[in-house]
Amino acid sequence: MKATAKKEVKAEVAIRVEKARYEENRGTSYQGEMFATYQELTKVFGRPYDGDGSKVHAEWVGKIFGMTFTIYDYKDDAPANKVKIWHIGGNEKAVVELVKAYYTGMRQQ
Repeated sequence: MKATAKKEVKAEVAIRVEKARYEENRGTSYQGEMFATYQELTKVFGRPYDGDGSKVHAEWVGKIFGMTFTIYDYKDDAPANKVKIWHIGGNEKAVVELVKAYYTGMRQQ
């Protein structure tokens, strides 16, 4: 069997994020990570919800293409404004790349 070349398509897609109620994070789980500062995340996603006070200190909950996502500092001993590696949660792996793409695009504006 002959191997086929990988094909790529570049497209511009409008991504819209809606803030979701904190309760909508239920049932989501870790899907990936991103590097960002608290200040940058707040600029892009708005003020976070307070975490559970134990394992999470700050959490953003939103919807992207109808999929719920969360961004949170899981078990990090640093105060939220010093965290650099954030967890991305959701019900599908696709939210990781979508959240990162939205974050990158909004940071550049």
